[in-house]
Amino acid sequence: MNPLYILLFSLLLAMVHVFLMKKPRTLKKILEVIFMYVMFISVGLTGTLAFYGHVFMGPEIAAKIGWKGGSPFQYEVGVADLSFGVIALLTPWIRGTYWIAAALVNAVFLIGCAVGHIRDLVLHGNTAVYNAGPVLWIGDLLVPVLIFALAVAISKMKDKKR
Repeated sequence: MNPLYILLFSLLLAMVHVFLMKKPRTLKKILEVIFMYVMFISVGLTGTLAFYGHVFMGPEIAAKIGWKGGSPFQYEVGVADLSFGVIALLTPWIRGTYWIAAALVNAVFLIGCAVGHIRDLVLHGNTAVYNAGPVLWIGDLLVPVLIFALAVAISKMKDKKR
């Protein structure tokens, strides 16, 4: 899956939601809607799908990363993906500081994955699509930074009184 398309789909759904909102469209409300859609789809659904891929299609996914298949660590990465996916899937129902925590653990994991992929690219010239393509630049870097920035911005905004 191309994370750019998933991110754009998330943002498109968020914009439709904002357009259809009956409540006043404050900047905070708009950012909350964007956060929820990006978190739910780009992290929640893709984390769950990444779990499936790493656990049930391990050799194929490893080949797309440019790594050897069959490592037990791939199962562990799959379970980690599922964990972050479940955390993200809960964000529409659990709010407040949970959003900061969810965004932070997602950022730590994915940016850590990005470091590993960049290291493999630099040290071994691994240009496999899942190592050096959109998965790295969009999925492992842009999306977690965007989500964390949104969570921090939202937490600093005050609700306007009517």
